[in-house]
Amino acid sequence: VVGVELQKQLVDAGVRLNDATGMSHLVSLVCGDMCSTPPSEYGAELSFTHVISLLVILHIKDRAGLFTKLLESLVFGGVLYIEDMVLTPGAKPWTVEEADLLYNTVGAAIIPSQQEYKEHLEAA
Repeated sequence: VVGVELQKQLVDAGVRLNDATGMSHLVSLVCGDMCSTPPSEYGAELSFTHVISLLVILHIKDRAGLFTKLLESLVFGGVLYIEDMVLTPGAKPWTVEEADLLYNTVGAAIIPSQQEYKEHLEAA
């Protein structure tokens, strides 16, 4: 397992957890950005059977570049699992407070509709 994380403190916490649970020989954690970190720094000279993203992509502005890199790192027939935020059809617009929280506290770069998300993935 290779984990790529932007925040060093989360990588450090993950390393401590892996050490404490005896998983360090199975899990490698890298502080980097999937959009700009050279693939050799996170083990992408190998192809992966699975790529998992849990509430991460909403923070990335270059979605096309990220999706392309994620898909290029998969073996043929590999699985890309994404848990992310989307605008659902018929949802009420955000209040000013909600939008401020989402973009300025959570750090969301974009929250697309389900259709836009699908189009971003298909383009990659």
